Parts: sequence; structure tokens; C-alpha cells
Amino acid sequence: MPWSGISYSKQFGFNGDDVWISRRDSLFASLHANPKAKFVTRVVQFGSEPLYDNVLPPDQLTEQVILAKANLSSLNIPVTVSELAYGYQERGGAQDVLDAIDSINIHMLPFFDQTASTAELIDPQDYYVLLDEHCTDFKNTVGGGVGWFAHIYSDYMEPGYGIYNTSGQMKFAFGPRTHC
Repeated sequence: MPWSGISYSKQFGFNGDDVWISRRDSLFASLHANPKAKFVTRVVQFGSEPLYDNVLPPDQLTEQVILAKANLSSLNIPVTVSELAYGYQERGGAQDVLDAIDSINIHMLPFFDQTASTAELIDPQDYYVLLDEHCTDFKNTVGGGVGWFAHIYSDYMEPGYGIYNTSGQMKFAFGPRTHC
């Protein structure tokens, strides 16, 4: 059976303010108040590129992840961070963040920074092939499992990165593995 459920993303915003704190608290309160939350929520994603965007330094982001995990522990909802590989690389690997999260949400999108990608990926198809080649590695991580999605599904959204071209035609057969 395919992995299904809700993945919540708590965004930090881009104003350098602390509005993310009230967003975090509101999300956590909603999850605790909803009796079905623990059955349908697959992960809480704590930020989107918070390292790359310089929202919090790695030690503070790690602290927030640990606090979020403690807050959600009674619901058994895992916590992760969505980050560019480059966001980790820029921060010396940010191993403390990687050690704190329950799953790895990392993506290929190098267009935020011209020096962000050292991978030799020709197109998105190569990226999905690379992920498929490491299916067993992902399945063998603590908690195991692989979740797939197309962050940018159409070239209309970000030219060159879609599964579909700007005319809505599929550019390649997208059939990620569900078993390894």
C-alpha cells in the first residue's frame, strides 16, 4: 500500500521576524486538539530551507527540532526539516540537525544559488533514478521508508525541473519504486 497521509510544513517566513513561533504553537495546538491527527499525520516538516535561508543557525534549529519532537511525542508524529543539500553543506554538514530529525527531506533544486549543486544531474529524471538506486538505503534507515513527491511537477512552475513540460505533457515516465 502506498504511503499516504498529511505532511505539515511549518514555514518560517522571509521577514526575519519571530512570527514562526506563533505558527509553530498554533500547529502543535491543532495537532493535539484533533483526535485523528496521530493517525493521519505522517510528519511535521519544521521549516523549508531554514539553513540555506539563514533563519536559524544549526544549533538553534536542532534545539527547535528536539523541542518539537518532545511536544509531539505523545502523538507519535515524527519531525523533519526540508533543506537543500547545499544548506547543509554551507553549514559544515550541520550533522547535529541531521542527527535530530526523524527522516531526511532533501531535494535537488539547485536554482536558489548558482553554486548550490555539485551533482552531475542532467535533468529531473536523473534525480529520480538516483533516488530509486538508493531505495534500499532509505528503507534501511531508522524508521525506514521512502516518501516520493515532485516538488515542482511542471516546467511551467520552474523551467527544466518538472515532470511535465509547459504544455502539460509528461517529459519522462515517472514511476518511483514503492518496493525495494
